[in-house]
Amino acid sequence: MKNNRLLGLSVLGPIALFAALYILIPDFVQCLKQVSEMLRGGNSSSLQMFYYDGGSLDWLVSIIITVYATLIPVFSKSAVIAANQSYFGELQGGLLATTGMLLAASYVGLLLYGIGRTIMRRKTA
Repeated sequence: MKNNRLLGLSVLGPIALFAALYILIPDFVQCLKQVSEMLRGGNSSSLQMFYYDGGSLDWLVSIIITVYATLIPVFSKSAVIAANQSYFGELQGGLLATTGMLLAASYVGLLLYGIGRTIMRRKTA
């Protein structure tokens, strides 16, 4: 029972966070459109400027953009990696890109695990 709650929280938590950001921050949609255009065009220098606008939380902005680019399969991941390594340096940029991609993969894995568990529970019932 406790595992089901934890699984539900880990899967639905990011969705609820995204919805809260969408509702509470009026510029969130505009920023999302800007990042999507940068990723679609593969413009790593614009991504670097977006990191610079993040201020002292530029590393968090980098991870969030990497997670976003990883979850949306249309976008090029090479632009994110190039922007990270140019802005933060080779080691830190690579670590930030790896962290974002691992977070995205973990989220998708938990999501698929929950779906598979639900399907198997309904088949056996």
